[in-house]
Amino acid sequence: MSARSRDLDRSWRPLVVVFALATACLVIFGVAAVLLLGPKPADPLMRWSPPVRDPLPAAVAGRDPLPFCGVAQGGDVAFVYRCMEQAVDAHQGAEAGIVGTSDFGQRIQILRVLPARTAELYVLGDLKTEGYDGWLLLTCTGVVVERDPRFVVRPDGCGPANPV
Repeated sequence: MSARSRDLDRSWRPLVVVFALATACLVIFGVAAVLLLGPKPADPLMRWSPPVRDPLPAAVAGRDPLPFCGVAQGGDVAFVYRCMEQAVDAHQGAEAGIVGTSDFGQRIQILRVLPARTAELYVLGDLKTEGYDGWLLLTCTGVVVERDPRFVVRPDGCGPANPV
């Protein structure tokens, strides 16, 4: 091999190294872009477990899991209701716990918005307020989003309450 061909081989080495490094960078940045811009996993599916002393009935404990919007309790509940509203608008399922007070203690509800824009409402009934002591299920034909006098997502067109 002549001295000239050896010089040519040496002059190509830096270009080969630069080309290899540039290709590796493009691959790394391409993978990062796919990971950042690709589809994200959905909200976690879960069954909220309400704060009650007695064990939950099988129908409440074994209900199908849905993306969980949180617990509407006390102060600022707008985040929970915005999450539920987004699920209604997107025709997707979602679940929220609603904890409030009643004349006789704590009132607990589980509001489930279903993809068909229908709803299920589990209510922990009280003998004095609902006439039934235990969990009730109301199946509802619709969901209403109210903004006045306060922001709330509530079921509509509910049938009779059935014990679970």
